[in-house]
Amino acid sequence: MIVFDKTWFVKHQTKLIKMLNVPGLGHAFKLILGIPTKYLFNPVVKIGIGNCHFKKNKTEYEALFYTRPVYAVALHDKFYEFWKLCHWFDTVIANKYQPAWNLGFDTLTVYTPAGTGGAGVDGQVTKANQTTWALAHDASTGTANSIGTTGTATSSYPAASVYEIRRLFFAFNTTSLPSSNSISNAVFNVRRSSSFAYTNHLTNWTATGNPTSLTSGDYSKIDYTSQASNNTSSAGWKTFTLSNLSVVKASEYTKLAIINAYDYLNYAPPLGTTYSSTFNLADGATYVPYLTVTYTSIPLYQNII
Repeated sequence: MIVFDKTWFVKHQTKLIKMLNVPGLGHAFKLILGIPTKYLFNPVVKIGIGNCHFKKNKTEYEALFYTRPVYAVALHDKFYEFWKLCHWFDTVIANKYQPAWNLGFDTLTVYTPAGTGGAGVDGQVTKANQTTWALAHDASTGTANSIGTTGTATSSYPAASVYEIRRLFFAFNTTSLPSSNSISNAVFNVRRSSSFAYTNHLTNWTATGNPTSLTSGDYSKIDYTSQASNNTSSAGWKTFTLSNLSVVKASEYTKLAIINAYDYLNYAPPLGTTYSSTFNLADGATYVPYLTVTYTSIPLYQNII
């Protein structure tokens, strides 16, 4: 159990922003939290458990959204032992012998773990061992797996009467955005760990509300509107620039999906072939998928998540 959840970020928002924007010290704090170096000199205007907003220029802001509470986890990993030490000092030493030395940590509030809920979700839903392509492609449900370090976008026909499709889903808690109407650009970033030249399409996950996990029914919640595609063969970070910015929501989670080109075109692959691209998911910790959103409205400080 840890202290660094949404409630903690809301309570200490002003202090966090001041620390992140102090010249020199703020740069070091950004690096400790894992904020990309390209933002070292951009003022932070808001930070949550899995998102951070920056002043990009005079008229624009840019926000990073992750499918994992990366900043809550970073605070836990880097500073939690220090917080516990301060709590011990206040309760065991200062309060008993010298109250003037109290550091203000008499109560060490405990919240939910940093790795649970609030930032978003990602994972894979599979439909396997189907006798026809139509049964695999048009199925209403699959087998969901939202826990894993990697997932694949797959269209497979390895043997006669054996078809399999795998779809990847990503939800980002973008409710800290001030307005969907002010968005000027959005780029989905995900790391591809395989190096085969298969085309993949970014499309829309049509689940309603704010999903905290995948379900078998998410398999069919694809609208097949391509937001972007990527067919580069090398492994590494891949970017998908969204063509329809209306899918980025300030009122609820932004939900996206990656599917293989055969799945997107609804065209069965040749017998004896498997077209599959492996991508890193949030449980891998090192390569967490993220969404970059550029907008023009002034951030609302009450919308901290």
